[in-house]
Amino acid sequence: MSDARIARTLSHVRPHRSSSSSSASGAGASSVDEAPTLAWCRRLPKVELHAHSTGSARVETVLELCKGNADDLAVMDRRGKQSTLEECWAWFACLRRICDRVEHMQRLCREVVDDFAADGVVYLELRTGPGRELQGRPREDFQQAVLDGIASSPAVQRGEIIVRLIYLIERSDDAARAMDVVTVAKRYRQMVVGIDLAGDPTLGDLEIWRPALEEARAAGFRLTIHCCEVPNYEEAQRMVAMRPDRLGHCVLMHHDEEAWRCLLESGVPVEVCLSSNVATGSVPSVAAHNARALLGAGHPISLCTDDKALFDTTSSQEHWLAATNFGLSRREGFELSRAASLQAFAEPEVAERLARIFQEAEAEML
Repeated sequence: MSDARIARTLSHVRPHRSSSSSSASGAGASSVDEAPTLAWCRRLPKVELHAHSTGSARVETVLELCKGNADDLAVMDRRGKQSTLEECWAWFACLRRICDRVEHMQRLCREVVDDFAADGVVYLELRTGPGRELQGRPREDFQQAVLDGIASSPAVQRGEIIVRLIYLIERSDDAARAMDVVTVAKRYRQMVVGIDLAGDPTLGDLEIWRPALEEARAAGFRLTIHCCEVPNYEEAQRMVAMRPDRLGHCVLMHHDEEAWRCLLESGVPVEVCLSSNVATGSVPSVAAHNARALLGAGHPISLCTDDKALFDTTSSQEHWLAATNFGLSRREGFELSRAASLQAFAEPEVAERLARIFQEAEAEML
């Protein structure tokens, strides 16, 4: 989607000094000027662009699959609590151990999709690895389990949600493994729309995975990169200079003047994960998040859950947090959600469908 169209949509969105500034203050106030409630945010059509499959698993299912294992249950008990990034990696490793069967992955993906749809998400880009062996079965079975789980979702079958996949290159991968991720993605073009660089931000350097990312771009995949979750500002600037289609987090970018300037000048949309960044201690509060400054600068963002199970959140919750902490009106909240649809990696026919969804919702909600 063109930068100009995103900019026109975002022109409606500017943060205010306090949430009360966007509230209706008199009998004659228009509903579009009222502050969004959580119930209103649940009705809002939403586009989720940064959600990890295992981190979005239904907690009840994960606890069931733990089968009473005390160590796994202790790790899972970190849900919704203040966590370091290191504790998050332990959580993900535990999930991988638990979801070690094809039927587990099918169930997990089906439930993740249904839960997002129940929360009013109409388009979901779900992030997952390209596969691993499950109980000795080939990794192709893992890939098919993800696809089958999505296809079996009642919400997908009813046309309530559109799902596409983003394959992950992990920062623990070497260059050959990263290139293999792109090779596998080419076999599943009907669902895989992008490639992401993710994982422990303290590992490796961008240059290790640059050839694979450039190969992915040359093959027609869109790129998104987890950026500046730790204060590696020089690497963050190189990530921006690559001109990916989106950047994830960028939560510490404003602490370095040059990195911040590069980001704002680039216009690369940022996937903002408010609850995630607060829970991991990257920012002290939602109100202190640099998303406020991004909005104030007219920079494109989308509101995302990251790992909604781990951080005990929903897409509706993230939109409500942004509205209440940045003082957004209903019109501004709506346009912020619509702007996210313009940043999606969806094919043209899906983009047109999303445009119709927001046009119809606008008439009902504003």
